[in-house]
Amino acid sequence: MIDRPMGQRLAMTATGALAGLSFFNLAEALNRQLLPDRVIFGAIAWAMVFFVGVLGMSGTLRLPRAAAMSALLATLVAGLLALAGLRFDRPDQLFEGAIPVICVGVLTFVPLPFLIAASTGNWRDYRVLFSEAWAILIRFAAAALFVLLVWAVLALSDALLRMVDVEAMTPLLESRFVMSAIVGATFGLGVAMVDEHVEVVAPTLLLRLLRLFLPVVLVVLGVFLGALATRGLEGLFGDLSTGTMLLVITALCATLIAAAVDQSPTEASRSRIIRWSAIALSALLVLPAALAAWAVGLRVGQYGWTPDRILAASIAALGLGYGILYLLAVLRGRGWDGRIRQANVTMALVTLVLA
Repeated sequence: MIDRPMGQRLAMTATGALAGLSFFNLAEALNRQLLPDRVIFGAIAWAMVFFVGVLGMSGTLRLPRAAAMSALLATLVAGLLALAGLRFDRPDQLFEGAIPVICVGVLTFVPLPFLIAASTGNWRDYRVLFSEAWAILIRFAAAALFVLLVWAVLALSDALLRMVDVEAMTPLLESRFVMSAIVGATFGLGVAMVDEHVEVVAPTLLLRLLRLFLPVVLVVLGVFLGALATRGLEGLFGDLSTGTMLLVITALCATLIAAAVDQSPTEASRSRIIRWSAIALSALLVLPAALAAWAVGLRVGQYGWTPDRILAASIAALGLGYGILYLLAVLRGRGWDGRIRQANVTMALVTLVLA
């Protein structure tokens, strides 16, 4: 009789192998033009969202429930992509820009914690949203590392055997069909193994490491803003890369603040230095976000709108949203960390709508 952990391993391995073979067959159908391009691209989009959802949620939810939720999400995202693809002569032209790729990524990953939380009865439960978002990130990162290790072992084993004229593994490694199944299966197995040892790979250590950067980033941002007040804004907004850098800084600050407040007051940092740094950074976050929006606005005023500037403007608007909500959370005094958590939920939903 197969115990539950072994059954989960087999199920996830089979799911990963099915994902790998699905993508292989869809790629073959596209190359051989067995079906209309729009049909194949829709199927690829559906399969991608479906298997990401299943592998991402199966550690918390039972596989059938994760599959059902993922199928609904995949149908929605694939439908939106099919609709957007009608603007182009060929569906692959849709992915020549960065906006559709980023939007698909957002619509694929951001809903997963909400779907898991919804299965517990409260889709806005921040404790579940926070922990599951980090768990999915770690789950996929660890599984990807496991795939790389398996790939390296297979390649080294093949090289070692070929030194003695044994090429038994070479045909397997050169077969795209076999390697697609192996990569998918090992990824699924990696996800299952991470789920079994979730207490070992919990994001607690990563979050505590991230918190250590809060005072450092606060000092650097303070020096930047102080120097900016002294030298003025002239020459700061020379190109779009300035706005991009400011947006990256804004995202980094928001991530560090979220790491400090954690999923609840119980898990939040108790270090006074970290907490006061988080408060100060929350109050200052709106400034780099506003400067980034200004930089993007200047470029648009000089050269007009392009897809890249539309993307930059959208991200800048999100950065301003985070900055304003974080500032209001701090200005209202006691309970600021709880309002930060709610702001994160609000902005996640805004990001989904924008995508």
